[in-house]
Amino acid sequence: MALGVLFVALPVQAAPHTGTSVLTIRLISTDEEGTTLIDRKPQHKVSKGDVIRVTSNLHNQVAQLGKPKGAFIGWATMILTVVTTSQGMRAWTRASWEEGSMRKAAYGLATCRRTR
Repeated sequence: MALGVLFVALPVQAAPHTGTSVLTIRLISTDEEGTTLIDRKPQHKVSKGDVIRVTSNLHNQVAQLGKPKGAFIGWATMILTVVTTSQGMRAWTRASWEEGSMRKAAYGLATCRRTR
């Protein structure tokens, strides 16, 4: 599975009851492992209904979070569900690091090809 993800300028907002606050975190995500959880027909090809889990390492794109540029920060897990055969995907992402975590849901096009 070859799938590249780059998190750039992730705005993280505080919960509504805590006031208005925005923090931008710039991270680079490097894929480490991709696992097909559900492989619909035709098998071994990206097809509608496939569910893929991608685990990635997160590194600082810039110095932040008390660590230098390029430092390892944490992990991200993304669950991709193929919605259309033209590579439309729904993505659920959870990123975790020492100081906290982030969850994000998105829908759009992604480049995805199986390598195994």
